[in-house]
Amino acid sequence: MKKLPYLEVEFKKDGSIHKPKISDVIELIEKKKLTDLFIISHGWNNDIKEARDLYASLMDLLATELQSSSFQSRSFGILGVLWPSKKFTDEELIPGGGAASLAKKSEKQKLLDAIKSLKNSFDKTGSALILDDAKKAAQKLNTDPDQASKDFVAQMAKLISGIKGKSVEPEDKGAREFHKEGAKSLLIRLQDTTTKTVTSKNRGGAASVSPAAGGISDGFQGLFEGARNLLNYVTYYQMKERAGTVGKEGLAPVIKEIKKTYPHVRVHLIGHSFGGRLVTSAAANVGKGSIDTLVLLQAAFSHYGFAQNYSNGDDGMFRAAIATQKIKGPVIITHTHNDKAVGKAYAIASRVGRQTGSFLGGPDDLYGGMGANGAQITPEANNDFILSNQSKYDFKAGEIYNLKADNCIKDHSDICKKEVANVVALAIQ
Repeated sequence: MKKLPYLEVEFKKDGSIHKPKISDVIELIEKKKLTDLFIISHGWNNDIKEARDLYASLMDLLATELQSSSFQSRSFGILGVLWPSKKFTDEELIPGGGAASLAKKSEKQKLLDAIKSLKNSFDKTGSALILDDAKKAAQKLNTDPDQASKDFVAQMAKLISGIKGKSVEPEDKGAREFHKEGAKSLLIRLQDTTTKTVTSKNRGGAASVSPAAGGISDGFQGLFEGARNLLNYVTYYQMKERAGTVGKEGLAPVIKEIKKTYPHVRVHLIGHSFGGRLVTSAAANVGKGSIDTLVLLQAAFSHYGFAQNYSNGDDGMFRAAIATQKIKGPVIITHTHNDKAVGKAYAIASRVGRQTGSFLGGPDDLYGGMGANGAQITPEANNDFILSNQSKYDFKAGEIYNLKADNCIKDHSDICKKEVANVVALAIQ
């Protein structure tokens, strides 16, 4: 962050501030005489360095956009949010050659490695011991598949039960009920999260053809793959709830204090991945008009997050942020099915919830994601624009803009683009 004043605020799992004090944020605004504050949050990251690298790359691009004459009377600063999150344990989502190295491993070893990597990721007391028991069960999936499947699913149910979130999103139903069905059939259904049709050669072991699964691996490998997808689902669920908690209990109070002390300072929220859920949760828990713009970059939460009556009278989890006008200006959402992470998360959720359809994770899927499809069943949603260098935008306050990003964003974290910085600059004008 060479071009704009920058301060970090680090939150604990429960949303409380680890460091610095809120007074330090207020001091930054006062000392630098800021008129505008960008608050940006990362999503699933293993370490702080990844978050800082993301912030530096994106905000340096934005700083260049802000050199326009239309911003000369304004002074900008950045508040970088750091919170304890965790990546999916999927080789396709690991940067830096992870896919190539993991592809050489057996499905069993991938599952065991995933369990080990998540040892300190869950909030439930005794979660390390639960994962130890899950590992023991995983090691027996190829020798005693029926009992091992029951044992593994039981441990995943224990982890889910320790997540104390109060959200009412579509995937919550699957989280409460997945352990009620046959464990082995669940893992078989979860081994493939695409809609392709695969005919099993039935080489023995656990292989079989099931109408519930889109494609089935031969032998016992499919059970290991299904178990790893279930572990991913539980990990996703934990991080989803934690992001909401940090937004509501941590970031929202910071924003309230900023607006109380400096009511005329413009607050612009930017969230990537689960960070999109974090900043949206914060926006839903502040006063009317407290947020000037909200930008969601490949956000990892339900595409019904802002929906009005998407199912049997249910509104989206964050509908109040729109309905009660917590956000003054436009809401910008990038979305693309190039995003394997969001697509994978919601395809797994669909399988857990026994959802069927022509395209798992698509706009008609109950379990679709914001970063894949944009805001669905949302009266304020505008689909007139795409994300590109050639696009001409006409953003209006109170509207939500679903920007299809197929030609610009090529994967989940491919957001540090001039096109993205340009959209943010135009949104805050």
